[in-house]
Amino acid sequence: MTRTAPERTPFERLSAISARSGLDLEKVDPAILERMRLLAETTETVRDSERAADLAEEIFRYYETLTPPERFSSLERRTVVIGTLFSDIGKSGPADASVDGQRLVAEMFAVENIPDGAVSVGAFFGVYFRSNASDRVRRFRALGLDPEMSMREFWNLHSVWTLQILRGDGVPPQAVSAAATHHLLENVNPHSMFGTDSRLMKYVQNSASFGRPEKLVILLDKYEAARRRSHRTHDEAIAWLRQLVQAHPRFCNDQDFFSLIDGLDAVIEAGWRPLTSSPSH
Repeated sequence: MTRTAPERTPFERLSAISARSGLDLEKVDPAILERMRLLAETTETVRDSERAADLAEEIFRYYETLTPPERFSSLERRTVVIGTLFSDIGKSGPADASVDGQRLVAEMFAVENIPDGAVSVGAFFGVYFRSNASDRVRRFRALGLDPEMSMREFWNLHSVWTLQILRGDGVPPQAVSAAATHHLLENVNPHSMFGTDSRLMKYVQNSASFGRPEKLVILLDKYEAARRRSHRTHDEAIAWLRQLVQAHPRFCNDQDFFSLIDGLDAVIEAGWRPLTSSPSH
């Protein structure tokens, strides 16, 4: 009887995608990899990033085949894929968080589709972790965080934490910047990385420009969220992305964004496998 090969774990798939982009995970700080294992175990974060990275590779092939002059360079590809894979590592908490603190934060991010982001963290614990809410408030305070902050303020912190966690620990600097700036459309700009002259002012050599790779990381993140968490159809997700960029005072005339949205739309319409919802925690 033929045996079916066991399905690879999320972390094994992460390793394979990283290797295709030229990143050997053995050269990455083990503490970072432990955070990724925690997120794979606790949340949908790693699965989301894997789907987005796979989609990025389809987009690269689309440009390579149909519009060769606009193909992505090897550095751009690496920046997009690695930036996408690690963009949400901040959902494991601050860089100096203990293992217990990391798990606390990961479990918070595992709760999805909260109807009111203005609710306080303390109130959130009271609703979603009623049996031990007071203990979770204590552990949250131990991280140096105020349980009176809103959940929206808490969610926005993960981009800052991504930057703090990834700096100088084996992840390419361009990918670090792409990962940390993936919520710029919501005006989340960790440590003012994105400057007034549209350059990435810190952590990237020679103040590199904020270009296609960073913009594609943003769009992939938003598209995946629209499909899985918000249950939008493909057409609804693409329309929402366009509206999001059009409404942004800084990016409303950015043709790179709109061209990338067109490319994303074309790749999906050309037969990319449909995204399926994963069980939520």
